Amino acid sequence: MHTYSNRHSDDTLTNVKADDTSRTVSNSPEEGKALGVLLTRILAFILTLLMTLSLTGCQPFADIVQRFLSPERPTTSTLSADTSFDELCEQVLIYEVSVDSLTLNQMVADPQARGIEVPRPATLGSIDLTLTQQGNDYYREVLGLLANFAEDELDTDQQLTKKLLTQAIEDTLAREEYFYYDEPLLPSTGIHATLPLSLLEFNFRTGEDIDIYMEALEDIPRFFNEIAAFETEKAQKHLLMSQEAFDDTLSEIQQYTSVEALQGLIDNFNAQLDSNTPPFEQLSMAQKQQYRAQLDITLATTVAPAYAQLHEQMLALAQQSQPLMSLAAYPKGKAYYELEMRAAGFNQDASAAAVVLDDRLDEYWETIVNAPEVLDGADLGQGFTELTQTPENILVFLAERAKADFPRFDTIEYLVKQVPENMPNDYAMAYYLLPPVDNPGHNVIYYLPKNISDKLEFYTTMAHEGIPGHMYQTNAFEQGNPAPLRKLLNYLAYMEGWAMYTQILSLEYLNGDSVATEAYAAYLKFVYGLQARVDIGVNFQNWDKVALQRYLEMWGLEGSAESLYDTAIKQPTAYLPYGLGLMEFFDLRARAEEYLGSTFDAKRFHQCLIDIGPVPFALLEPHLETWLQHEIALAT
Repeated sequence: MHTYSNRHSDDTLTNVKADDTSRTVSNSPEEGKALGVLLTRILAFILTLLMTLSLTGCQPFADIVQRFLSPERPTTSTLSADTSFDELCEQVLIYEVSVDSLTLNQMVADPQARGIEVPRPATLGSIDLTLTQQGNDYYREVLGLLANFAEDELDTDQQLTKKLLTQAIEDTLAREEYFYYDEPLLPSTGIHATLPLSLLEFNFRTGEDIDIYMEALEDIPRFFNEIAAFETEKAQKHLLMSQEAFDDTLSEIQQYTSVEALQGLIDNFNAQLDSNTPPFEQLSMAQKQQYRAQLDITLATTVAPAYAQLHEQMLALAQQSQPLMSLAAYPKGKAYYELEMRAAGFNQDASAAAVVLDDRLDEYWETIVNAPEVLDGADLGQGFTELTQTPENILVFLAERAKADFPRFDTIEYLVKQVPENMPNDYAMAYYLLPPVDNPGHNVIYYLPKNISDKLEFYTTMAHEGIPGHMYQTNAFEQGNPAPLRKLLNYLAYMEGWAMYTQILSLEYLNGDSVATEAYAAYLKFVYGLQARVDIGVNFQNWDKVALQRYLEMWGLEGSAESLYDTAIKQPTAYLPYGLGLMEFFDLRARAEEYLGSTFDAKRFHQCLIDIGPVPFALLEPHLETWLQHEIALAT
């Protein structure tokens, strides 16, 4: 999901430094002026990027809650030693999507067809250590059954699914030790912020879904009380988030304590009632009016008060948070950090990743420092303004231009929607909703125009979320008919790395100055890579503000140290899938180009990456090596 904004704020353009130890030194007034503009641009970009960190993952609620929630009503295990591999995968899928009513609604279009019992009344799940331990017992049982399947009993796809499911379960079991290290209320990405967006995209497929939606709203007070109890337990263990993060979360929760902030849900629901599409066409006027009144009353007397109560409960804990508490400062913070890296799909430890990021940042800096003026008004080609009038225009353009570099795909059906402006959301730009496992044609992109500052940002945002980014990758992978469970085994390092890589690649499709687009591409790589490097520095290497400031001095960016530091504390590991992930993909491409030379074909390279789907880089890299050997054999 896209995570940056290019909005500028005059009061952030301060403390730009250029001295004899800085990489911004220039020998001429003209070059010095251009570099000053470059530093100003980068500082503004970094600081405003930090204000608009969007949701992690590509679906607002389901991705976020999977790591926190356990089924509210655990079911008796139906696993058996006689279960086939595919049957076992299907049972695990059902267990995963049944964690709560919203996840089930988002990820399965027809639960009955899969034999899933839809929970009534609807539930938002539960945050409970005992239930988590019970769930982990289930996963241990699955691991035992997986071990019984010999490699020669499985086809190639099944072998890969077994590896992915095994790693996912092992990562889940490892998290039990860090149960109280997880934070469901992080600023910007927490459940309090993602829940309204998920409710906005609730799928009304049957008349029962309308009642399930209303029941889910009624469950919010119970759900928030469990979150508050969890936070109280964290406080007792001295594991609360830092004061800075706490303040931001409190502010975000307070925004939803008024019905006005929830008006977008009312408008969206009423519009569907008036659409006369299934299932609403079956309702009488009296029934429609009854549902309108029910929603108004529920939001006013249940949802908004639940947010108000959560705000009071969190406010009571605020004094127990600690200032500037990085993840590395917690007793097991470093081990937890590397567990999060592994779970995201990275195959190197944090120290090794820091070295890679340092090397790449040097390379990117050399590119942008040699062409700083292009970042202050590049020629983007004739017709760019018209192209960026609508998101549909951009996606049609990208679909046509991407044919040269990406495998052909069937027509992608999709909807592009705007998040209602009256919904408080100042930290997201856009997001792509993963389609249900049994309805891959349901593609939805949401965007927030108020958080997108210019036409170029709009263009790259649509590339990231749409084509050739998340939506293209999801649909292209679907053409290989993957096992349904594979659609849940997603790795952020691959998914966001791919989206960032293709977003940057899409700059080549513009008809403007190639030097300008190359410099802008390096500029994006540098800024996102810097965010990732700072995250490792603060949350793993335990940098304080002084250490971070010294690190930033080599680029003359020490003026952004405080904001970068605060963001790293508030959002540990959030930028790694973007900054480090994009570098991994560009490194894979560089490896392929070097190995194949003149026989390298971008379309075939991308097909190789798409075929295997979202996997950890520990599996993607050997997959690429096998493909390279195959390509060499074809050429000889």
